[in-house]
Amino acid sequence: MAALVHLIDTLARVNDNPSTLSLPTLDSLRGLLRRAEKEVNASNNSYLPAVRLPPEILQYIFRLASFQVKNDLQSKLGNTGLSGDIWSVVEPVPAKVATISGVCRRWRSVAIADSALWSMITDRRDRRPLAISRQSGSAPLELRLLASPSDALRSLFQSDGHRIKSIEWDKANARTHDLNILASSACRLEKLILGMNRHLACIDSAELTACFATQAPSLRQLTLRDCALLPENEFPRLTSLHLDGCPGPDACHGVMGMLARAPHLTDLVLSRLRMSGAPPPVALPCLRRLVCADIPGGDLARFLAHVDLPEDASLRLHGTDPDPALFAALACTPAMRDATELCVSAEGEVVVAGPAAAVCFVQPKGRRAAPAWDAHAVLRNVLSATRIRKLWLLGERIGDPRRGLGLPVLPASVDTVVVQDVALAVALGVLPGGSSAVTVHVLMTRFMSASVVLAKLAQHPGAKRTNVVVGYLPSYKGDRARPSGSEGAFASLRFEEYAEEPRVALPEACLERAHCLWPAWVE
Repeated sequence: MAALVHLIDTLARVNDNPSTLSLPTLDSLRGLLRRAEKEVNASNNSYLPAVRLPPEILQYIFRLASFQVKNDLQSKLGNTGLSGDIWSVVEPVPAKVATISGVCRRWRSVAIADSALWSMITDRRDRRPLAISRQSGSAPLELRLLASPSDALRSLFQSDGHRIKSIEWDKANARTHDLNILASSACRLEKLILGMNRHLACIDSAELTACFATQAPSLRQLTLRDCALLPENEFPRLTSLHLDGCPGPDACHGVMGMLARAPHLTDLVLSRLRMSGAPPPVALPCLRRLVCADIPGGDLARFLAHVDLPEDASLRLHGTDPDPALFAALACTPAMRDATELCVSAEGEVVVAGPAAAVCFVQPKGRRAAPAWDAHAVLRNVLSATRIRKLWLLGERIGDPRRGLGLPVLPASVDTVVVQDVALAVALGVLPGGSSAVTVHVLMTRFMSASVVLAKLAQHPGAKRTNVVVGYLPSYKGDRARPSGSEGAFASLRFEEYAEEPRVALPEACLERAHCLWPAWVE
């Protein structure tokens, strides 16, 4: 309205005295007209539903729009290792926050007022989060540093060090004295992601220990990547630890010593480690989740043989060679020792589950990805080292020799086989033909009729001693009428309707996503 009033007044003066019309006056009128148009457009925008939403709802939408879920880190495992923070399953995207704040004045004011949108500060890039975060004096901050931190970030440690709770720092050994900022007495970190560059000067253990002296008592999540030597501090509150590519001259003793100094670990991730020699024994009484990736089978076997795991510690093992010593060490872990169920997925992943813990032999995702595990070798070793009672065969490509997923003949301890109708041929090949009785659950998934399934099962030599259960899944689109004439072909026959697809019984730790390398095992 002010711009419109000013424009009308100027036009009235020109109308009363035409001699005042000049080029500067015309430029002024054009400027006033543009301002008036903006004011009118802003007035019209104020009636849009997206602008009139309450600020709390807008801030919630902005947070959803500016955060992305990490869901592809598992496929990046390998010789190149992992970069970034695996402990956070979501991360903010500063560029999206900047886009949102530039839509209109209302959105900008609402976005700036939400300190959570500006908590991530990236060095030497967009300085708006740094400027805006200084306006909110209590919100916690997360820093992302590359090599040497800038002067602006150094001053932030001095002025607002108490707000810094998380640091992700890559190439932290660009200049060895830069790590001294971790010794800031005002800063008490809860999360630290520290990555070194192998081609730069390494930091010795004493110097690294001195830099960690201030932060070690408060750290809860820690990642050390490509560190030639590890700190020797005590970590009384540390619950999550990721050691990636620590190839020091005494990596075995360094890793085990650090584990011994972190007695409350619940999550441990070891990747790209080479641990030769005889490691000292260590107990991890609180551990619930262990992830091992790209570790030679012999080294991993020595590690497992010298670690005392609790009864509820579950494991996820990414690609490594199926060393017989590895399966011998796994057989002594609580997860394998008490296992009762074994599941083979369509991708070839093998899950061995017990009442309190489980082991997953992880295969890379995608049809074109080469298998990291020879499922035939895994099954042969697992079945010989455990007393599995229930076997799950899921997926239509199980047993395809081109994918290396051949299955051995089942031992006598297996009394129940759950198989999808598309994998029935595989189940017929592994069912024992002796005198032992087996219960076969056939899950009807698509259009195959029950009469075809029963006709195939009736041809097995042990059909007379087989208890057959035909279960229709909610996705089944075929004929659900019960066929006649097959009652005498089996020891027993019944039909069931499932409200949801049956799943292998997994412990609680495997049913929820803990970090980027620990997804929910059953989606």
